[in-house]
Amino acid sequence: MAEDKGWDLHVLGGLDVRCAGRDLPVGGARQRAVLAMLLMSWGRSVPLAVLVDAVWEGREPASAVNTLQTYVSRLRAVFAAPAQAPAAGPRIRGVPGGYRLEVQPDQVDALRFERLLTAGGHELAAGRAQSAHELLTRGLALWRGPAYGDLNALTAVQAEACRLEDLRVRAVELLAEANLTLGRPEAAIAGLQGLALAYPLREGVLARLMSVLHQAGRRADALATYRDARQRMIHELGVEPGAELSGVHQRILGR
Repeated sequence: MAEDKGWDLHVLGGLDVRCAGRDLPVGGARQRAVLAMLLMSWGRSVPLAVLVDAVWEGREPASAVNTLQTYVSRLRAVFAAPAQAPAAGPRIRGVPGGYRLEVQPDQVDALRFERLLTAGGHELAAGRAQSAHELLTRGLALWRGPAYGDLNALTAVQAEACRLEDLRVRAVELLAEANLTLGRPEAAIAGLQGLALAYPLREGVLARLMSVLHQAGRRADALATYRDARQRMIHELGVEPGAELSGVHQRILGR
């Protein structure tokens, strides 16, 4: 994990940059959009045309390229400004036809989260539930809000924001499994109930919650979860629950 004396680029919430424990100004929405695009492709070149299209979404002015170059210059100044900044801080490099962000993986919260999620999954699969619990808890603690914050309204950012959110859901599900293995069913249920509130139509989450409630001896609550979900799906989507949710329901009923 990045140290307080080093760099920390946050995207698991609003996009911001910290160095030596203090926030650095990264500019307005369009300048932050440039940084978001470079972060999403860290270590790889991003063509100017891709950056322009992402920032202005097809409504770019004639001066777009010059303005984008100004944004890049300002971001470079942000990364160069702190006198106490480590030599290995982020750098935006010019490449033929575009730019590339060079940053250490430990300096980006999303990359740290993915590493902790992967490690936690491996530990759980190996039967080391306590270690998995610690890794997954650390990873989820990095989240401060929706990935990329207000920037996830940009078309070019939406897919990455959704991918990261799917990984967050997976981390909560794995943490619930670790809690079950460690004999903490109520902690597992609490985590899954939080997901179900955020995603009341997400069948995989609801199915997992029903299974855990049933395993914890709360059969009535599991069946009530199904009834509420079914009513919601019929009312809002006009469809019956799918095979996954219906299958869990049938197993709980013993059919």
